[in-house]
Amino acid sequence: MLLSMTGFCTASTEIQLPSSELSLRIELKAFNSRYLDLHWKIPKAYQAWESRLAELLKKHVSRGRIEISIQRQILQGGLSPLRLNLERARAYATSLRGIQEELGLSAELSLQNLLSFSDWLEVQEERSPCDVEWKALSEAFDNAGTSLRDSRQLEGSSLLKVLQSHHQELCRFVEIFQAAKDQLVRELRDRWRLRWQELSKDQKLDSTRMEQELVYFVGRSDFTEEVDRLLHLVQSFGKLLEAPAEKGRRLEFTAQEMLREANTLGSKCSSGLLLQEVIEMKSVIEKIREQVLNVE
Repeated sequence: MLLSMTGFCTASTEIQLPSSELSLRIELKAFNSRYLDLHWKIPKAYQAWESRLAELLKKHVSRGRIEISIQRQILQGGLSPLRLNLERARAYATSLRGIQEELGLSAELSLQNLLSFSDWLEVQEERSPCDVEWKALSEAFDNAGTSLRDSRQLEGSSLLKVLQSHHQELCRFVEIFQAAKDQLVRELRDRWRLRWQELSKDQKLDSTRMEQELVYFVGRSDFTEEVDRLLHLVQSFGKLLEAPAEKGRRLEFTAQEMLREANTLGSKCSSGLLLQEVIEMKSVIEKIREQVLNVE
């Protein structure tokens, strides 16, 4: 199973209290992130429960930026009373009259002018019994977390198919390089011996030195080790795709190492055809690196 880090879900519930009825709407949006990063937009009455809600969410997600929105609406009864800060309202009125006199404005000061300064009207939010409201909120929030995980799993299934397709392409490239490496070594040896024979026609050369130069020349162009390491990394990548545990960071690291080996392999390729295969393989690895960033 593979989980994507992007997802979206909503959940809602209604709460029946002794003196009022509430409606809650929960919305969760998930995006890519290296760590678990929670962003809250919740009523003041619920801010004290933020850590408890976070623990509920951690049961369902382990990585990603999660934007959490909770809307609390009073359906019946329990209307929140207004508290008027008349001292502040008088200060606004005095300031506005002073501006009128200073600028010679003739318009009358009205309540509508004061309402543009809303901070002298304060809503006293009614607190519901914590045990009743918390029980309903926690159940709805836990259901939202489950829905978010289902959403990420659904998207992860599509992502898994894409990554498996890329993995098959990498296996094909490795087979090409495995088949070419032994032939390449033979060609390099033959080419060097032919060159040495041409040089030996005009002057006597040390055969021991020839063997040393041959080893150096072949070693500089032989990519057997790179192909072997690349094979191991590609196999590890395939196993990680099937692993049940959290795998996003390990996939990122494996893709990074595959690209490093591909770069080294490309620097040693003397064949134009093989170099073209390296370029195409690096293109596939870059696609993998981009896509595994979305894996939890």
